[in-house]
Amino acid sequence: MVHTMDDKDKTKDQPIRELKELRGRVDELEKSDAVPREADRKIRESENRYRSLFENAADAIYLIHTETLKILDCNPEASRIIGYTIKEIKTMTVEDLHPAEEQDVVLKIFKKISERGSLSGISGINQLRKDEKLVPVEINASTIELKGEKYSLCIIRDVTRQRQAAEARQKSEEKYRNFFNYANDSFFIIDPASRRFLDINDNAAKRLGYTKKELLNLTIDEIDLPLSSAHGNDITRELQVTESVTFEHVHRRKDGSKMPVEISSRLIEYNGRQVFQNFVRDITTRKKMEAKLRAATVTDELTDLSTRHGFFTFSERQLKLSDRTRRRISLLYIYLNNLKLINDEFGYKSGDQALVDTANILKNSFRGSDIIGRIGKDRFAVLLTDLSELNVENIIIKNITDKIKTYNEQGLQNYNLSLNMGVVRYDPEQPCSTDKFLSRVDDLISKDKKRHKLEPLLREDKTERRIYKRFKTANSFPAELNGSDKAKIKDISIGGLRLKTSQHLAVNNIYKIKTLSADNKEISQAGVIVWSYLIGTETDKGESLPCYESGLKFIDMNDSVKSSLEKFISGLSL
Repeated sequence: MVHTMDDKDKTKDQPIRELKELRGRVDELEKSDAVPREADRKIRESENRYRSLFENAADAIYLIHTETLKILDCNPEASRIIGYTIKEIKTMTVEDLHPAEEQDVVLKIFKKISERGSLSGISGINQLRKDEKLVPVEINASTIELKGEKYSLCIIRDVTRQRQAAEARQKSEEKYRNFFNYANDSFFIIDPASRRFLDINDNAAKRLGYTKKELLNLTIDEIDLPLSSAHGNDITRELQVTESVTFEHVHRRKDGSKMPVEISSRLIEYNGRQVFQNFVRDITTRKKMEAKLRAATVTDELTDLSTRHGFFTFSERQLKLSDRTRRRISLLYIYLNNLKLINDEFGYKSGDQALVDTANILKNSFRGSDIIGRIGKDRFAVLLTDLSELNVENIIIKNITDKIKTYNEQGLQNYNLSLNMGVVRYDPEQPCSTDKFLSRVDDLISKDKKRHKLEPLLREDKTERRIYKRFKTANSFPAELNGSDKAKIKDISIGGLRLKTSQHLAVNNIYKIKTLSADNKEISQAGVIVWSYLIGTETDKGESLPCYESGLKFIDMNDSVKSSLEKFISGLSL
């Protein structure tokens, strides 16, 4: 497309006027009847000025015959732009300077120059170099008369850099617009004075539940929840100093629901004025994850009670409140006896179940205002708040003891739950931290364990936990699983055995175990894995290996194998 700018840029016409005036002056002097010597001097002066301007011009200059379009003269810059020598150019016409597809347009341009006397700011056309490359140019031209003939004095400017800059700017704007429109996050351009949206992208409208047209008729205040004046002032000050700021906020959707967002705001130039550009990211998922992480630090995953950290945090608040209000607070400390023995005898799954069952009994024994926590592997604590009766702690301990007794009588597990408990009252007149408060209860628990015989681990009713008595092996007796995997037998009975392995054994899978008796007779028997847990690591030949324990129950045992096992076990019992 060819663009023209008639008489809009006077600075572009100035070189043409000067050249035209000088060329006309030379022509007039040559026709003058003045004294020949004086005329010659003036002709030389004007000719020198004309030639200096012509030769040193930063743009290409052509003198072109209006009718024939032959090139009468050109300057060195014209030669540089199109790659021909000046001598070669003087043998050419205007049509030779342009590609074939543009020649019709060029002829029309020079026809207009001839008709109108001048034309300036013509762009969108190219000159054809000697090496066949195209050079984008801008033409400014004016007609002059020399010796009775009309010529076009043309100034041709190489606009390659300008075009490259314009193309780069256009590409940059296209990239920005594509990024703006198709980014996963929301973009807002906001007028600081009216606080109205000047531009938004599709995601901004979509996330807030509006159409783009609806949102562009709103202000930022209609989607933002109010900021505190102090916070708002801090953001404004930072924007003024650094011209950018990032902060978390909450947007309100069209349906009234709230969306947590992270806003990166900065001052930019937009259509000649300063505006806010807000890059807004929906952080709903991040906030949910943060909430889960916070919950993980204060909630025990196994028992759903407060962790030690959570219990201490919540309890510190209650102790400080007690200091102010002088209300009564007591701390109950609970120790689950025999957890290690339960793990050793029945597996870690049973140990976990003992902890869960203890936690459930505690949850059913206290009010919602009391704080219950698992503060150690086998230790629990309860902060009793708002106590209205004297010695209510004894009633609570009796209540828990009764529930433990009922639990054991139900025979749900192969073991009995046994708890040790202690209580300390908080004295607001002598304030202390939760940690010190707990240490006093811990002392009571230790003394209580020494004074009282613990309840028996195994149930003494008819539902004995095992049919056969189990015997421990010396130094974990070696065995093979499925002919190749190494294992060690930790204890054994006629019904099954407990194994230690370096790999996890799949529950409900059947394995064939083989070992040797004291008289080197092979004992081989199939069994099903009942439980299997990682218990830690062991170092073997400088290598750290995982260590698992598993319970295996014998299946399909014949009389011969049973007899061999009985002899093997008999040797262990001696």
